[in-house]
Amino acid sequence: MQETRTKSNIQASAFYVMIMGQIESATFPSYVDSLYCRYVISYGIDWDVVHGVNSGITQIARRCDIRNQESIIWNFPLDVSFKATNPYGWPRIALGVYGLDALGRDVARGYGSLLIPISAGSYTKHIRTYTPISGSVYQRFLNWIAGTAPEYYDLKFITQGDDRAVTRVENEGAVKIAINVTTKEMKNFGFTL
Repeated sequence: MQETRTKSNIQASAFYVMIMGQIESATFPSYVDSLYCRYVISYGIDWDVVHGVNSGITQIARRCDIRNQESIIWNFPLDVSFKATNPYGWPRIALGVYGLDALGRDVARGYGSLLIPISAGSYTKHIRTYTPISGSVYQRFLNWIAGTAPEYYDLKFITQGDDRAVTRVENEGAVKIAINVTTKEMKNFGFTL
């Protein structure tokens, strides 16, 4: 006798999180020319990308005046889907905004991160950005002379809490992101939101 399987007795082996949207714009009052944004999505070891890409880089854009507010417009698409069995390591997006200095060198203008919302829906988020600064006035002066501002080696560093307590930072600007989050099979794992 063959057992018939119905939807009620089939247990899902994973739940899915789909993220779509765009990195819309940024406000950096002290910088005008040639800014671009790099992003990477960090996630836990139980998570796998099943569709899309988890990192990217926008085009270079200049500041423009929209409704009496100066913004940098990127409208860069985000589209990635994950499969997971454990909510530990929920996805977090890390952003790095970069631009050219007076000597034409590529330098960091701001870093920020955002935990992807855990419930399904449409969201518009503003991510405050910051830059690391040197620990002493003397070191800051040497950095200014040499044109070597402190930077993070890996963007994923800003999504972690380890070893960041000793980093001095200063606020720079903000990046606006619009995202849509869709989840599937979360109830089968006991997660109701």
